[in-house]
Amino acid sequence: MSFFSTRGGACVTASQSILWGLAKDGGLYVPSLFPQISSERLAALCGQSYRQRAARILRDFLEDYSIAEIEQSVDAAYAADAWDHPDVAPVRTLSEGVHVLELFHGPTLAFKDIALKLLPHLVRLAAEKNGETREVSIIVATSGDTGKAALEGFRDVPGTSCSVFYPHGGVSRVQELQMTTTGGSNTHVIGVRGNFDVCHTIHGHVDEFVGRHGFAGFDVHLHHAQRELIHAGKERQTPAGVPDQNPFLPYARDDVGGVGRRFEITDDEQNQKHSRSDKSGNGPGLHNVISS
Repeated sequence: MSFFSTRGGACVTASQSILWGLAKDGGLYVPSLFPQISSERLAALCGQSYRQRAARILRDFLEDYSIAEIEQSVDAAYAADAWDHPDVAPVRTLSEGVHVLELFHGPTLAFKDIALKLLPHLVRLAAEKNGETREVSIIVATSGDTGKAALEGFRDVPGTSCSVFYPHGGVSRVQELQMTTTGGSNTHVIGVRGNFDVCHTIHGHVDEFVGRHGFAGFDVHLHHAQRELIHAGKERQTPAGVPDQNPFLPYARDDVGGVGRRFEITDDEQNQKHSRSDKSGNGPGLHNVISS
């Protein structure tokens, strides 16, 4: 499985797309193809746990990762002690034919926990696979939930660090305490006098400086993560595509509608990139996406 830039750049491997974050031409990496899931395979996935399904789905996209590496990463990301529900992202039934996907059972209560608990483990492995011996540094500008999810995900992951800029006084007290009490030996939280745009500008200046001059004299590899972490849709990073396809798979069981059942997904505008990634990926049984 190769990954291409949305701006037409050269193809790279899965581990290279995860390590680099953004393509060198500024585009986003997308898979060269989206594997189709047969009815037989769909039926087999329905009886598995979230972690088992996640590992199996990721195997189709992360071909330069071994099965053992994927399973170990998934097990570490979705360990039971980090989630307050055994299904990680359970689906609740409101009425016949109407179901709600819950994405708030992670350690920071943000939907971004789903991707950001898994991404650090894949980044660490990607660095090893590509001979990158420097520390992988994640720099984030946040208006609230992204920062804590990134900090929690990368906290104490070997070979990485995570620095977050947030507008001091511009986030809720709960969000501020979440970030500033993260702990860990590799996390850094910086309050900025200004709004989120100022934080984003600082991030942009760091990105531009590194692009022009590199980190001469610093043993650091800057991971271009900011735009991924704002909306970690599947077209930006494969890990976020797992919740999109994973939790509603059991709802294709015979007692709920059958493997051949077709689904519609309704999503809010903030998460339209998730919805579009679902649609572009032609998730199993997915018929339509409605954005509100």
